[in-house]
Amino acid sequence: MQLTITLKIKKKNMNADKIILKQRTSTSYEVRFKEKNHLNEALILQINEVYPPKCENSLPVLWKKYGYTDKILDNYYILDVCAFDENGYEYHKYNPQIAKKSDGNRSINFDYMLEVSEANMYKLIDNVYNLFINQKI
Repeated sequence: MQLTITLKIKKKNMNADKIILKQRTSTSYEVRFKEKNHLNEALILQINEVYPPKCENSLPVLWKKYGYTDKILDNYYILDVCAFDENGYEYHKYNPQIAKKSDGNRSINFDYMLEVSEANMYKLIDNVYNLFINQKI
């Protein structure tokens, strides 16, 4: 079964057997994964487009200034990934944008701070799906 969705002006065909994608607002999307992983968890992914102000203290300017990114991002995605166990408890894990350090703290994984584009959205969805199915946190 194929699902055709409209994002901005373009159309994208995607296999609808694994996910349900809904556009919530003009810059926000919700992805529900149909299958559960081996821990019997369900997953909801919220994707938000961010359009930061053009000023010297915006996050993209600071990220570039301190060497976290190669260029100043005009826009980017932020993910909120929620896994639900069989008892209904919610856990925020399987987010490729969050890296776990050896000391237990977390930091931004800038490899997944991607500019807003249809291809990048599906790259992020695919990465979240792979982390979820393989239970990588």
